[in-house]
Amino acid sequence: MADADVVGRVHAASWRVAYAQLGEAFLATIVDEERIALWRRVLAEDDGVVFIAPSDAPAGFIYVGASRDDDAPAYVGEVMTFYAAPEAWGTGVGRVLMARAIEELRAMGFAEATLWVLDTNPRARRFYEIAGWRADGGRKHQEWRNASFDEVRYRIAL
Repeated sequence: MADADVVGRVHAASWRVAYAQLGEAFLATIVDEERIALWRRVLAEDDGVVFIAPSDAPAGFIYVGASRDDDAPAYVGEVMTFYAAPEAWGTGVGRVLMARAIEELRAMGFAEATLWVLDTNPRARRFYEIAGWRADGGRKHQEWRNASFDEVRYRIAL
């Protein structure tokens, strides 16, 4: 499954840069092969839709579907995963992917969409805010592997 290979490698590369603040112990757990295996399972079993940015080298991907939040009404979709390869940051790839995701979420019948972002990731938060997303007050604390972090939820009307 070629898409899973591309998505897994971009996912791992982006994490290594974007989440460096979570420390070396966390970064050491990011393995390309593990991310590829995860995406093989997700793409084979889940109902979400993935879009990969067209380019000569893997530049980024976005994965959308129904909201996974327990309290979300049926009319709320979600950008579940969105990453660009670090070398593609600032090139417009993210804007193209986000526009495609919004289009797909509308086509799926959703009236709103949400996404979760690391609260200490100002670059991503600024990107979302420029694109019209707004923090809606949702927060969650995550413990994963060797890291502890907080995320904030953003929302947009479709």
